[in-house]
Amino acid sequence: MPPLHGDRGQEQQVAEEDNVQVQYDAQETKRSFLRILRQSLDTGLPILGVVVILSAVLFVRELQGQVAIVVLGILLIEVGIWKLAHQVLPGERQYLALRCETDLFITLVRQLNAAALRVKTNNEAYPIVKTKKSDN
Repeated sequence: MPPLHGDRGQEQQVAEEDNVQVQYDAQETKRSFLRILRQSLDTGLPILGVVVILSAVLFVRELQGQVAIVVLGILLIEVGIWKLAHQVLPGERQYLALRCETDLFITLVRQLNAAALRVKTNNEAYPIVKTKKSDN
C-alpha cells in the first residue's frame, strides 16, 4: 500500500527535525569547546606569563632582552587576570533558565506541529462531508 501524501509530509518533517537536532548538537559541541578553551586561557595565560618571566630572568643574559621578555610576561599575566580572552571569544550564556524555557517551547511547538500533521493526514484520508444548515 503506497503511503498517503500526508505520511510523506510527516516523514519529511521528521527528517527535517532530525537535521535540526544534528545541527543543534553540533552547535552545542562547538560551544562546549569554546567554553573549555576560554577556561583554559583564563588559567593558562597567567601561568604562561610567570614561566616567560622566569625564563627571561634565568636564561637571557642581555638586560634589554630580559626587560622585553619580562614585559611580555607581565602582559600575558594581565591578559589572563583581566580575562581579555572573553573579549575575543564568544560569550557564554548568561540566562540559562531562559534557554531551558525556550528549548521546552520549541519542543512543544514541534509536538503541536506533528499533531496537526496527523490530523491533516486523517482528514485527507477520510474527508468530512459538510452539510448545509437550515435557517430557522
